[in-house]
Parts: sequence; structure tokens; C-alpha cells
Amino acid sequence: MKPLNLSQFPEDTYVLIESKKRKEIFQKLEKKLGFLTRSKDITSGALYDWKKGYMIKNKIKKIKRYIPLPKLKKLCKNINININNLHPYIQEIKTSSRSGLIKNPKLPLKIIPETFTLLGHFLGDGYGGEIGRSVYTNISEEARKEFIKNLKKVFGDIYYSTNPNHPYYISVAKIAPKILKKYFEIKDFRNSKPLLTKKILNAPRKYLVEFIKAIIIDEGSVRDIGIEIGITANPKLTNQIKKICVKRLNYKCKEYKHSFRICTESYIQFSKDIPNLIIPHKQERFQRHFKRKFRKWYNRYKDSTKKEIIKQLLSKPLDAIELSTNLNIMASGIRDQINGYNLKERRIPGLIDLEIVKVKNLGYRNIQIFEIANKNKAFAFINGEYK
Repeated sequence: MKPLNLSQFPEDTYVLIESKKRKEIFQKLEKKLGFLTRSKDITSGALYDWKKGYMIKNKIKKIKRYIPLPKLKKLCKNINININNLHPYIQEIKTSSRSGLIKNPKLPLKIIPETFTLLGHFLGDGYGGEIGRSVYTNISEEARKEFIKNLKKVFGDIYYSTNPNHPYYISVAKIAPKILKKYFEIKDFRNSKPLLTKKILNAPRKYLVEFIKAIIIDEGSVRDIGIEIGITANPKLTNQIKKICVKRLNYKCKEYKHSFRICTESYIQFSKDIPNLIIPHKQERFQRHFKRKFRKWYNRYKDSTKKEIIKQLLSKPLDAIELSTNLNIMASGIRDQINGYNLKERRIPGLIDLEIVKVKNLGYRNIQIFEIANKNKAFAFINGEYK
């Protein structure tokens, strides 16, 4: 994809030019105009500050003086310089005064797959600084580290900060999401507002893979029956993401009211595209599918699964996901064996019905944690002596 030149940056970009080149520009301007004060629409004070690269505050403190991009365009046009020829001489770029900056930016800015990763994150758990700071938030330390790595890969030496009092938040120089919004023609990153543009939808496949990966890291749930994705506040955006998965990435998907699911039938292709989902529990759940698929047995003898569940719970209380991982069985199958289920109008009793297992308590997000209710009955069932 075509790189982004300085001339294409957001209009509220501010630029600091390397000293020698900066003086050369203003010497040419002085030579043409005679005096800097004669430049139209720009005050003489601003011109002299830009020439020096700083201004004096309170008669003591030196403060860097950045040139607004629209003004720099005018100056370059006035002395017949192509603004994009200044790429090697740009020391810093930023937006408003306290929003962070990029040092020694590598211009033109290359659009690489990781650019689409950042786009996905700002559409997911990010915030573009429409009001206040621009941030990315994720409870996973691995996801936050990956975000910072991609941020540096795309933008180079860019400002970001973390706060030990709010460890899940990463504050990012506002210039980053502003550049992404300008390039991808998105007005607002807030969840209920953005829609994907043709520049995104028509991007090469490898770029879209990175975009979907970021969306899954932030908004996806890896389940036994597939990966569910849904941005409840923006159904149209959810539908666009689904179309990318179906039409561009060739994943089989099932649609729900407020979300869609990448089906397990597409997992082999998906694992080639996205071998690592970064967040450990999501990656573990994804890999669990292949462990089940290639296990040595398909069906067990009657009550074999119930016996294995009992053996696990005799050791310690566990939830259905933990039992699923240990026994290499779908969590839904574990719940059926514990809670019971209906089969052709016939009730198949579960371990709770048999008074062998009970719900100990509700864990995080009200997940049921199971334990043995009666050890004598548990051992009797394992030994085939239960009546």
C-alpha cells in the first residue's frame, strides 16, 4: 500500500524541523520577501520563533516552537520547495501541546500489516482521543505489550505512558490515532460511530488478517463451537467485520442477532493465518479444539466420562472449563454430564441428579464451580457399585 507523506498528515499536525534545514528555509524566505514581517497571514513573531525553533516564556524559559502543517505548506509553496522533500529533516511531529509526540519519524510513513493491527485495536478497546486523551486498554499484560510493540513498529520513537494506579491503560500520543483516522478516512473511533471504508475493505488479505486478529484480541470470545465477535454498540461495524471474514478471508461464519461466529470448520485455515492470539487463555482455548479433534477416542463406554469427572473433582473443586481442559472434552459436554440432559424425550440424569456432585459456589462472572457432594456415592459410582 502507498506510504503516507507529510503533506497527507492531519491538518492539526505540528512539525519541528532540524536546525540547519530550518535556517535554510527561512533564509530563502527572507531573501524572497526582504523581511519576514511581510509574509501574509503569519505574524512576524511566529516567523522568527519558527526560524529559531523556540520561543521565550516569562523571559526565562525556552519552549520548542513547532510549525503548524498548513503554515509550513504555505512557506514551502512560497519558496518553491516540495514539502515532502523535508522528510529526512523532520525531528518531531505532534498535535496539540500536551498530547505527546513522535521523535525522528521515518517518513514517508509506511503502511504495513501492523498498521491495520493498530487500526483494529483503536476500533476495539482503544479510544482515539476525540475528547481528552487517546488510550488503549486491555486487562491482558500480553495484549498491552503486543500493542506497544506494534505501535513502535509503525510509528517509531513515539510517546506512550502507563500508570501503576491504572495498569490496564496505555496513554498514546494523540498524533497516532489522528494519522490512522486521516489515512483510513474514519472520522471517529468511538464504538458506536465508525464504519469501515473502502480503503480498509479492499486492502490486501495479509493486512486484513492482522486487522481481524486485533479485533479478536479485544472483542472476540473463543468458545468450544468457534470464535464469537460482536460490537454491540455498532451492529453495522460488526456486519462489516463479518463480511471481511467471509468474503475476503474465506472463513465459514454463523450470524447471530448482535454478533457472529467463526466456525470451527475454518480453524485449520485460521490457525495458518493467525497462529497466536496473544492472550494466553484465548490461545489455549483455540488450541483445545485441535487436541479434541485429534484425540485417540471418539465415544467412551457408558458412564466413562462421568467417572473421569468424579476423579477430577475428588482432587479439588473445578469449573466446567477446567474440567474440559483436563479431560479434553467440550465444556458443553461436561455440563451435560453434571447437570443432566434430555435425549429423545428421555431424561439422562447428571451427577447433580445422582447427588454425587454439587455446585460449591459461583466464581468470576458467575461461573459455576463444582465439588463432590458425597464421597461414598462418588467411590461407589467409580467402582460400578452405585445404585
